[in-house]
Amino acid sequence: MPSQNSQPAQPSLSSLTSRFLAARAADPAFPGEPCPVVEPYEAPSGFRTDVRTTWGEALFPVRVGAGVDAVLPVPAGWSAVTREQPLRFAIAFCVGNYPQMLGDAGKLVAADDLPRLARAEVAGSADLKLSDRARRTHTELSTLVQVAEARLKGAFAEATTILTESTPTGGVWENAWANERATLLWEQGLTEQAVAAWEQLSEGPAKWFNLGMAYLFTGHQERADSLLVRAAESLPESSGWAHLARIYSTLCSAA
Repeated sequence: MPSQNSQPAQPSLSSLTSRFLAARAADPAFPGEPCPVVEPYEAPSGFRTDVRTTWGEALFPVRVGAGVDAVLPVPAGWSAVTREQPLRFAIAFCVGNYPQMLGDAGKLVAADDLPRLARAEVAGSADLKLSDRARRTHTELSTLVQVAEARLKGAFAEATTILTESTPTGGVWENAWANERATLLWEQGLTEQAVAAWEQLSEGPAKWFNLGMAYLFTGHQERADSLLVRAAESLPESSGWAHLARIYSTLCSAA
């Protein structure tokens, strides 16, 4: 028998989003119109996720894909990077991105033109300064952090050069390199090339999440849903990436 002081488990964000979309779809008072009861304003400025959390999520794709257990310490400048990032909606699963970039879930839910939200905006981010020890100990990971730093600034040519001039060791790292190349294509608006590159990845969360996300934001929800569900089920509930995959999957059902 539960104690009198026990509290019911809180529903997840994906569960709440599912309920919200289902309620809107069933309510004839709001045929295709955003819900007028609540309209969020300046969501990004109202809440900031702890930098250790966002840094952990920013490294999570390579921890899953390459089996890297070590976590680099939060670099100088990361807090400034997270403050300067604009809202994003089509968030690729890659080093440097984190699910909390989705700062306005209400706008995403209410959108009737997802492809219009797909293009990522960039900001002149601060420099990330990894320690010399981190660079020596985790060569591949520190390289991918440099790529992420350039990409978040919109310096796509620089990011591509770093990837091209570095040599990953082992198959798992080669897959991580390929995922970063595909992300660079996606964020430059080279959608078809990015999708083709993600299709060549080894089976795993990066392939399933990114292909599902890309299909969703290019109007192919019927192809996206199963991939996003598969991605969500393969990721731990402790990661925001699993919840973001479920939000995207919910949008597939609502479209």
